[in-house]
Amino acid sequence: ANSAAPMLMQLHNFLTDDQQHSTQLKPDSVELARICWPLGTLSDQHNEQFCHQSFDAWILDEHAPPTLADNTQTEVLNNPFQYWVNKKAARVQPSCSKIETDKVSVALWPLRVEPWITKNRRRNKAISGWSENCKNQNTLQDYRSLHIQGIHNSAQIVKAGKQALAPAIALKAIGGSGSQQWYINGLPYPDNEQQNPNVYQFKTAGTYQIAVIDEVGNIDRVQVEVISR
Repeated sequence: ANSAAPMLMQLHNFLTDDQQHSTQLKPDSVELARICWPLGTLSDQHNEQFCHQSFDAWILDEHAPPTLADNTQTEVLNNPFQYWVNKKAARVQPSCSKIETDKVSVALWPLRVEPWITKNRRRNKAISGWSENCKNQNTLQDYRSLHIQGIHNSAQIVKAGKQALAPAIALKAIGGSGSQQWYINGLPYPDNEQQNPNVYQFKTAGTYQIAVIDEVGNIDRVQVEVISR
């Protein structure tokens, strides 16, 4: 706060000083352009199929920086992501399929935002499942359903009394692939080293959304109500 206060005072003086009412000209290097998500780049730089959402944005020197790659997802560092399919649109690799194949490209959203995008845009829908001949491929795209255990949707959790400990649940999910990230009301959990990654304690009454997502985008979520009596 001590370091920010002088800067805020300077900004306040700039905005309120009558001598500073002159219009600030936009630099020539800054311009308004149309960008596309999830790639983040200019809309005219790629095919329309990769533009799921478009927005106006201010860019510098005619450059729109692309969405940062998720370096933990080694198989999908390149976006759009390319893979092979057979005539039935099932995913294959040359090592496990000898029939004619086609190459498919899909634009992928960052893994951490998948709980908030439509299901057809998530990786387990956007990328085809493996063909029968290729199901043993050792890959992050080996999708398995992910399910939260120990608590069901629309459950009501009641605190025993004012003197009782706040209710808690074990964060456990089965299925999926790779590591899991939990979200409580849209915020990552845990968010510091002091929090137990396996247990969540409800400190206040109210409605909670609990979601979990794995490395390949499988998602499960439940909503519960905590009641204090």
